[in-house]
Amino acid sequence: MKKSAFILTILLLVSRLLGMGRELILSHFYHTSIYTDAYFLSRSISNIVFGIFAAGMVTTFIPMYIRTREQQGTEKANRFMSNATNFMILVTVVLSILGMLFPEALLFVFANDLPPEAMELTIRFVRVGLISIVFSGIRSMFEGYHQSNQHFFVAPVAGLFVNFILIFSILISVKTDPIALAWGLVAAALFQAIFVYVFARMDGYKHHFFIDFKDENLQAMMVVALPIILGSSVDQINAIVDQSLASGFGVGAISKVNYANLLNDAILSIFVATMTTILYPKLAKQAFRKDYEGLKETLTKMLNTVNLLVIPGMIGMYLLAYPIVRVTFGRGFTPENVTLTAQILQGFVIGLIAYAMKQILVRTFYALQDSKTPVRVGVFGVALNIGLDLYLMNIWGLPGLAYATSFSAMITMLLLYFALRKKLNGLRVKEFMISFSKTLLASTVMGITVFKLYHYSLLTHSMSHALFVSVAVGVVIYMLCMHFLKVPEYKIMMDSLWRKIYDIIRRLKHKYSN
Repeated sequence: MKKSAFILTILLLVSRLLGMGRELILSHFYHTSIYTDAYFLSRSISNIVFGIFAAGMVTTFIPMYIRTREQQGTEKANRFMSNATNFMILVTVVLSILGMLFPEALLFVFANDLPPEAMELTIRFVRVGLISIVFSGIRSMFEGYHQSNQHFFVAPVAGLFVNFILIFSILISVKTDPIALAWGLVAAALFQAIFVYVFARMDGYKHHFFIDFKDENLQAMMVVALPIILGSSVDQINAIVDQSLASGFGVGAISKVNYANLLNDAILSIFVATMTTILYPKLAKQAFRKDYEGLKETLTKMLNTVNLLVIPGMIGMYLLAYPIVRVTFGRGFTPENVTLTAQILQGFVIGLIAYAMKQILVRTFYALQDSKTPVRVGVFGVALNIGLDLYLMNIWGLPGLAYATSFSAMITMLLLYFALRKKLNGLRVKEFMISFSKTLLASTVMGITVFKLYHYSLLTHSMSHALFVSVAVGVVIYMLCMHFLKVPEYKIMMDSLWRKIYDIIRRLKHKYSN
């Protein structure tokens, strides 16, 4: 398990770096323009339209597949997999067709303040981009299959190649037509679907084309999935509202929010994805077997591990938001755009730990077959987010949308934590708080050091050099603090890391000595 987590983290890190490179190339050629706005909107609309349905399907599929396999065998479980995947294809095809027929309705919801030229361009992008949700549906079901069978590396490896496809589409669009950006999204989704399917075939899976609506497993999955779909739609309302309100700030506003969110998501997509991908099937098994003490232990380790990775990143990114944006996207941005994007990034970053913990807590509720609690909390969160959006937007402008999202995430995370604590008759609160406090202390010391060192280095070095040096020193300071504070999860993680390094060195010595 530790080896899987290490390799998965490396794969996600490389994929994220490639993704950052992809967005750098996009910003270099298109800056913040109607083309980037259209591209980000089409990508966002496709993800949200697909995500509303897929979140419920895939999240409930994993525990249902595991239960079917344990109770009825692999053959029955794979037949259920075929049925569920075919149902996913049917729904995504219908959603795709409806979206392509009525793109104006989607844009009325997502971005109703676009100027006519931008609206016409975005409609073209949306019509093409919506094709990708069919392939995304196939991909998501097979990713669930691979996770259920402890094959954690298939999806991340596919993600590595996807970045090259998207980079190629950006370069092609510069020479031909910007609509190639949207076709790149379709090509990437198609590649991922084929990739995960081929590996499932290699694992012995055989797909059968049928839809059995009377299948008890499918019916049971949909009963559980429906509240999750409602909950997911509630979560997506936040994204829709933010996109719609951002469109009122003029051309490029949507792009600024997306660029800031990209940097913010870099930490979440690596570390939180690792935890949920590897340990969610374990949570589902523990919940199915009613091993609640084991589930509490797994949950606490997940939260503590994610915190020790996310909190230092949160503090560091908040303090160094301007140079981070300037070094990454600054070449394609005006100084005013850099400042505004950095302010938006700071708004998102303060909620990083809340986003991370919220994802894990929601998954735990799903593992316990309780989808109603996240829905109720989610409905409250949407109302809170909309209210904060309207209030803070009038005070802080575009960054107010980011701060509103973070504040609502903090409150909903706390509500979920206390609800789960009540449901399980207590959680390991003391263990969690000790780890959290030590991590926060180490991160604060690191943050102060990094901030002061950056400004000192800036007097004699370039911004990129000062940023690199301060971050490198900050990592060392943080590691030293965590070592002396004796955080258990940190020790486990570092012991595992040093073992991997030692094994690599030993293998290299053995290879070259022979």
